[in-house]
Amino acid sequence: MSITRLAVYEKIKANGSLTKSRLRVYRCLFELGPASMAQVAYALNRKLHAISGRFSELREQGMIAEAGMDRNSSGNPVTLWDVTECDTPTPLPKKQGEAARLVAKNSELEQIVRDQEVIIANLLSRILNPAPQQRVMNLPTRTKKKNFHTIPLSEDSCRCP
Repeated sequence: MSITRLAVYEKIKANGSLTKSRLRVYRCLFELGPASMAQVAYALNRKLHAISGRFSELREQGMIAEAGMDRNSSGNPVTLWDVTECDTPTPLPKKQGEAARLVAKNSELEQIVRDQEVIIANLLSRILNPAPQQRVMNLPTRTKKKNFHTIPLSEDSCRCP
């Protein structure tokens, strides 16, 4: 083990730049040397799916890297991982938390409500204040041939007694 790797490990452990679960995986890789995810999971007495996310996070932070390929006991190829000499993890992008997601959804719903309120106000305005319409009345009239036909008249022009 190189002095540089030991110094990097001690610095990371001291400054608390990794979460507890990431540090546990990092420390195991540091002690085992190049190892597969399955070997680390076995050493930590964890299931593979429980630590695979920590491998992804540590890789994204630049703290571990692929160190080669090997074959497992079944003869299948596996990736070997090892710690890097990086002593300062790159910050991971923040995931949108539940609160932020709810705030965004709330804003979207508020806009929908405002749009619906405008539509309802327009409909109520049309119902309560209808535009003046000219009402046409069809009155029968006689012609020379004694056939009836209609002449449209407005209410204003009709002067009934």
